[in-house]
Amino acid sequence: MAAPREDPYFVVRDAVGAGLAEALAAAPAARAGAARGEPEGPARLLGLLGGLPESLRELGMAVEVMDLDPGKFRLTREDVAIRRGEYGEMERRLSALSDEAQKLQAQAAAKATGAGGGGGVAAGRGARLSGGSPAAALHSEADERFQQHLMLMREQDDELDALGDQARRVGHIGREIGGELELQGQILDKLEDETDVTRNRLRGVTSKVSDLLKKNDKCQWIVAGVLLLLLILLTVALFH
Repeated sequence: MAAPREDPYFVVRDAVGAGLAEALAAAPAARAGAARGEPEGPARLLGLLGGLPESLRELGMAVEVMDLDPGKFRLTREDVAIRRGEYGEMERRLSALSDEAQKLQAQAAAKATGAGGGGGVAAGRGARLSGGSPAAALHSEADERFQQHLMLMREQDDELDALGDQARRVGHIGREIGGELELQGQILDKLEDETDVTRNRLRGVTSKVSDLLKKNDKCQWIVAGVLLLLLILLTVALFH
């Protein structure tokens, strides 16, 4: 299993966890503000939760990708199941907080009266739009790092596919060369066998010529001519 500092899953998970923790810490003030008709607290709570759904969605997509081939990420099925459980728990907590924040905002708006209430709502909305929380910046950085990691993984997959294709081509060429060498070896073995047979025949013919010359001097030239002709025919047959 990859170390937490090297695994982008933990980067996004920790960022979402930090955002949920910050939102949980702000929830009591939002409840109190809504009870008094002050929309600033609920608006701040909604602002803290604003970037979490997208980060959590990407975390869920990452878990689904890991589940397809855990070994590719040096994980086991049990590791993926644990991550899926963590994702489900964070999704449940985020949904509950978001629902509560929307209800608190509606409660504060209902209690707000007159221009002061309207001004408070506008101020709350302005703070939500203009104020960038540290959690939102952390989520943005985590998202960027996660996307970079996915892009790097895709590039590595492409390089591995290209390397595999090259290895298959080299293997095919090697098999062709091996087959050609085996065929050449068989041809050389056959040629050597034929050479040995012809050499033995020539030795036999030479021996017979010597015997005939010793036994009969009168016909030696005729026999020599016949044997010479036979030798020529054998030589021609060998090289054709």
